[in-house]
Amino acid sequence: MKLIKYKQIYEKDINNLTGKAAAIVYPESDEEIIKLVKSSNSDLIVRGGGTSFTGALIPNNSIIIDMSKKDKILELNLERKTIYIESGVILQDLNDKLKKYNLEFPIQAFFPKLETIGGMIAKNSCGSREIKYARMMNWVESLEVINGKGELIKVPKSDLSEFIGMEGITGIIL
Repeated sequence: MKLIKYKQIYEKDINNLTGKAAAIVYPESDEEIIKLVKSSNSDLIVRGGGTSFTGALIPNNSIIIDMSKKDKILELNLERKTIYIESGVILQDLNDKLKKYNLEFPIQAFFPKLETIGGMIAKNSCGSREIKYARMMNWVESLEVINGKGELIKVPKSDLSEFIGMEGITGIIL
């Protein structure tokens, strides 16, 4: 896991609210995140594209977990029209991949070149086509998350509301 002591961009959000980050980490595996959650006594903030308007990204001497390295498309099932991806996948990159198969992910975020799927799940994004396609909640079948105890859990559709739209406070979306 890469550790950066200080990076000013992580101390501001999209509203120009500011705070102070203790460190920035770029985990490359689930195991690194689990270890960090279990061993840290610091406030942890999970960050995708940094496009939240709620102030949830403002650090208070916090460790920022940047999920941008967790950006793999793991499985695409064209027959079922399902995809299994990591949370750091950027919406535009996903749609570029899907376009080859005449498909698209229908939620249109405000910042498609910045927003990650994990961040969109954390916010329960809807976009400009909400009336037709609803919100993220309707497009997620299951999640893998790391809870506050550092446990990897698989979340079925029936329990998604405990994580989707919760801005990362109930777990780190993988």
